[in-house]
Amino acid sequence: MDSINKRIQLIIDQYYNGNVTAFSREVGVTQSTIRDIVSGRKNSPSSGTIEKILNVNTLIINSNWLLTGKGEMLKDEDKIEKHDPGGMIDYRDDLIKSLKGQVKLLEDKLEKYESEKQSSENGQKRKAS
Repeated sequence: MDSINKRIQLIIDQYYNGNVTAFSREVGVTQSTIRDIVSGRKNSPSSGTIEKILNVNTLIINSNWLLTGKGEMLKDEDKIEKHDPGGMIDYRDDLIKSLKGQVKLLEDKLEKYESEKQSSENGQKRKAS
């Protein structure tokens, strides 16, 4: 792999399914900075950006590989779990399902309240007549 920019793109492709937004959020660098790096608009990332990439706990990127392209992408691959964005997606999906359930319960309560309110108002109108 020839440039650090391409190696960063490889990280994004392999561990974030090409999602620059997710990668930039986890690294703590703006999306525009990452897009400039991977598109080649920036010749290379700043030392601060490189440091942030290397400090992402879920990736455990080999600094030698990131800087030079030599060696393996990940440090000691036998002892680490590879980043699994699917786990986060499952968590997010479960959370969305739970929230939809809560919204449905609240909608049902609101509908019941509105129905009771309407019945009460109708009863008061009848008494007033």
